[in-house]
Amino acid sequence: MVHETSLWKWPGRETASDICSQTESMQLLREHYIGKLAVHSKLDRVKWEKLEYKTTWFSAEKATN
Repeated sequence: MVHETSLWKWPGRETASDICSQTESMQLLREHYIGKLAVHSKLDRVKWEKLEYKTTWFSAEKATN
């Protein structure tokens, strides 16, 4: 299963710039994550991006074949 990037936070106070910074970090993490999956499997980035938002189960063997 491929999951959308997420962030768990303890309740607290954040500024707008904190949230913008977190958004940037999440996008960079997502791009890296999707890129690694595409490089190490036979599925391209577009397919991984679509799978990210679906509940899809498959084995490591199926992902690399």
